[in-house]
Amino acid sequence: MRKNIFKYAFMAACATVLLAACSKEEKIEVGDWNSTSDYAVVSFVETNKAVELDPTESTTYTMHMGRRNPELSEAIEAEEKRVEELLQQEGLSKEDSTKLIKGLEESITTMSKTNLPAIEVPIVITDDGGNETFTISSAKFKEGEWLGEYTISFPKAEVGTTYTVQYAVKDPQFVSYYSSDVTATFSVTRVKWNDVGFYYNEAGQKVEGWVMYTDDCITSIYSAPVISWPTRIQERDDTPGYYRLINTYNTYPYNEPGDWDETEDHYIFIDATNPNQVYIPEDCNTGTDWGKGFFHLWSMVGLGMARGNASYIEGNYGKVEHGKITFPKNALLISRESDSGWYSANGSGLFCVVLNPDEDIYVATLNPLGEEGDFKWEEVFEGEFTSGQLGTNGKAKLYKGVCTVSTDKADSTFLADYGTPYVIEAPYAEGYDIYFFVKDGRIQLPREFESEWLNLSAQPLGFESCGMDTYGQINASSCSFSDNEVVLNMNFVTLNKKGEVDQVLATNDEVLANITWTEFATGTYYYVMFSETDDPEPEPGYKLYVRDDKPNVFKITEWLMGTDFTFTWNRTTNECVVLEQAIGYNHPDYGPMYIIEGANYSNNYAAHTSYYDPATKIFHFFPAYFVEAGPFGQVEEFFEITEGGASVKKFAPQWGNAKLNSSLRRPSKWQPKKVQHQSPKTLIAPTSAPFAK
Repeated sequence: MRKNIFKYAFMAACATVLLAACSKEEKIEVGDWNSTSDYAVVSFVETNKAVELDPTESTTYTMHMGRRNPELSEAIEAEEKRVEELLQQEGLSKEDSTKLIKGLEESITTMSKTNLPAIEVPIVITDDGGNETFTISSAKFKEGEWLGEYTISFPKAEVGTTYTVQYAVKDPQFVSYYSSDVTATFSVTRVKWNDVGFYYNEAGQKVEGWVMYTDDCITSIYSAPVISWPTRIQERDDTPGYYRLINTYNTYPYNEPGDWDETEDHYIFIDATNPNQVYIPEDCNTGTDWGKGFFHLWSMVGLGMARGNASYIEGNYGKVEHGKITFPKNALLISRESDSGWYSANGSGLFCVVLNPDEDIYVATLNPLGEEGDFKWEEVFEGEFTSGQLGTNGKAKLYKGVCTVSTDKADSTFLADYGTPYVIEAPYAEGYDIYFFVKDGRIQLPREFESEWLNLSAQPLGFESCGMDTYGQINASSCSFSDNEVVLNMNFVTLNKKGEVDQVLATNDEVLANITWTEFATGTYYYVMFSETDDPEPEPGYKLYVRDDKPNVFKITEWLMGTDFTFTWNRTTNECVVLEQAIGYNHPDYGPMYIIEGANYSNNYAAHTSYYDPATKIFHFFPAYFVEAGPFGQVEEFFEITEGGASVKKFAPQWGNAKLNSSLRRPSKWQPKKVQHQSPKTLIAPTSAPFAK
């Protein structure tokens, strides 16, 4: 009740700290010296004021000074207490209550006039940067008033330049000899702002000076749907491309009454003077508070500039394109005043300020295979998909995406920006497709490409590894693409709960090929690594094929675990090279096994290289068998042509022949040397971690 009844008295006391309670020993009269903590009779209400004025406005600005009188403050407080006790008496009529309150107001007015005489307090300029731009009047207090006024004049201030002045009260009548001066700072910038931009309302009418604003900032930390609404916008007259959004969040559709501050204007500044390097240059108070302090916006670039941290800047500039201001994902920041740091914002990359909707163009959007949209998926070929990771072979189809929308050159623009989209349909599991782009004949994963349904950096494969879902990371620089073959070099990874790469399990080539082969010969393969004895074990009836488009590439089909054994054969020099490939066998302790030309695996195996002996029609292969943990060793294995060439004498290879060092024998227990192996991890900073304020 007291808060309402004594509103008048409390308004007088709210001038500043000037009415803080003081003991009688701390009383200060004009002209007295004082060494107590309450050192000043007067003080500036605004101690650090910065204003921005339109060039048409006055070059004089009014400021305020307060004064204190401890004795008067005590007297007012005592009178308030006396009246409050009377008001609490039982049986007091409404008329008597009104008289008591009115009497209190008259008493306070009389005491103030008696104890607060009219005075002038001189103010001294201590630093104006040497430009002599400012003059400051004395502060004038009327009789009975707690607040006085003084004016700062700056008639010489030029438009577009910021001027600053520091000033103080030094007169010993008003400032204690034992204490600091009463000081303040004032800055002024004369700037002209022009209304710009427009939007079309629901009736199709053009509304100028307002633009459509899409928030992906507050929604980022509350996981709310992204929404758009109109806001006022102005452009700085002397700095084209420098914008301020005015009271944007006062009309935020998610607000409730009382959520926004109407006592002053709140601006979001956007520096788009360079349309390719757009950023929010300062911490911007939105004026909206949902109970944890006002929301503030900033950008990573602005924060990086303020802190001199280049890592915050790289890749986080926004851009002005097609009449719109946009920013990359997570390039903006959001914070509430109660938060200890800044949170990443623009998590969906949908923050947008549409300056000119007439410049907006149609942008083609990639749709998934099997769904209607801007792209039609055309089958390129059905071929054999060979997984180096799983050691499996199967059929899969390759599709090419063709944009069917030519509006605003959407098709050619998409092609120029990203390349041609391709997809391999369900190479591992139904419903799990692998997407990539091809530009200038090379497989690409364009960083600029954004999609709500496709994450090119980690695509789900539809199977598990170590009980966790496995994802594929395409290493574009190690891939190849041709009319009849796609080689995807992929990291097989797992993700943590935040969707970030947790562990890289392995890296392998996954091949989809539409390749035709011609039967070349039939023969017997002599196994060594998988022989049940210490001697080569013959297996007759294998078919040898030559690749039609690459006559130096051969394969022995249905080799070992049903996989193909592929190698190259230079028919001029008879040099052969065993290509790296999975053999289709998973070791119980070490996982998938692979084979490769020994000399290409290690220099330790370079003494023996594969070759073909035309006199005997025998291929001598010197492969290394290995797993991710390390090699099993190098062996010599053979393929003898028995049909398709001249007959030869019976072949009976022995381990003791001159070409093979006995030290290369397969260990009798067939156990590789265990090697300490640490899988590398891709470390990605969590986007939810706040940046320190």
